[in-house]
Amino acid sequence: MSHLCKVYSKSLDVKIGYPVLQPHYFPILQEKFVTFHNSDKVASKSYSYYEDTIKILKPELEKRDIKIFQIGEGNDKKIDGVDEFYNFTSFKQSSYLIDKSLGHFGADSGPLHIASALNKPSLSLYSHAPVSLCGPLWNKGKAITLESHRNGNKPSFSNHEDPKTIDLIKPEEIAESVFKMLNICKYTSQKTIFIGDKYKSKIVDIIPSSMPSNISVDDAEIRIRMDIHFDEEVLTQILKSIGRQVEIITNNHLNENLVESFKPKISKITYNAERFNADFLKYLKHSGLNFELNCTKEKNLSEERVKFFNYEIVLCDKKESAKKLKEKYKDLKHSFKFYSGRFYVRGDETFASLCKNTDDIQFWNDAKYFRVYESVTV
Repeated sequence: MSHLCKVYSKSLDVKIGYPVLQPHYFPILQEKFVTFHNSDKVASKSYSYYEDTIKILKPELEKRDIKIFQIGEGNDKKIDGVDEFYNFTSFKQSSYLIDKSLGHFGADSGPLHIASALNKPSLSLYSHAPVSLCGPLWNKGKAITLESHRNGNKPSFSNHEDPKTIDLIKPEEIAESVFKMLNICKYTSQKTIFIGDKYKSKIVDIIPSSMPSNISVDDAEIRIRMDIHFDEEVLTQILKSIGRQVEIITNNHLNENLVESFKPKISKITYNAERFNADFLKYLKHSGLNFELNCTKEKNLSEERVKFFNYEIVLCDKKESAKKLKEKYKDLKHSFKFYSGRFYVRGDETFASLCKNTDDIQFWNDAKYFRVYESVTV
């Protein structure tokens, strides 16, 4: 597939020239840094695991006093771990930063092609469109490109992929390519074992066994886990103190007066049960609240659906899916580590899993929120 510039060149009967950039001074104190850009403008180009990539990069770059400067276009989201976030730099200011950098990495976007025109080392990611179509044009000798394998499929050319094929690129592939770009030969990296399908979620699950002293959640979704510990008194305290909407997950019917009192603070009620309480279902139906009904026992599903035929009831057998995951990764080494997209809060405790023993089914039930990896030295 021909590069877009070559197609335009042929169509317009003009030659491809070399761009002349006029960088504008931008005040920076750091001498050694790399620039980085994640494109939020095109969803298919926005990689979901840059925070994991930065976690691999930072220790090695800090040893060499190299910083990471994220540059953006106004609406881009800051990636946790970057040293500076320049979100409103002009084209000419971005050109200045890239020109002074040791190299640039990130999405196939404007800054990548600025780096190409300035003959700077670069690393760029491709997924919904192939490298051959829109890769760096001018500094091919200094450009590293990573293209998603797309599970063997052809490029979609869609700006809104679901799931995004760019996320098939592993965080360590990007980090190790950045090390290569910077001529760093010895480093500690990671080997991804698996990424759970809900790892990208940002969730805080509050277990209401006691009142948390401090609930710091930033932009995470908050869920109160009455299915783990059922205490309506603590639930009331949490709902009184919290300043935003929460989801309540329960395996028992809730006091209707309690729910009614805090209705504006409840975004959703998820009711998981082997058998459902008819009065509570009737209340939920007329409450105006968003709710979800999950039958946790397969042999009861048909009976519950007939009994409550005017409700949508789905099967939610967490143990079965957890068993499959456990069997798939039964040879998982004890040296593994993991990051989690979901955290539990119980009183003053914060933890990522209810169980860290891989022989326990509860670990594998939580694993859909994990990225599991091993540390490796190269």
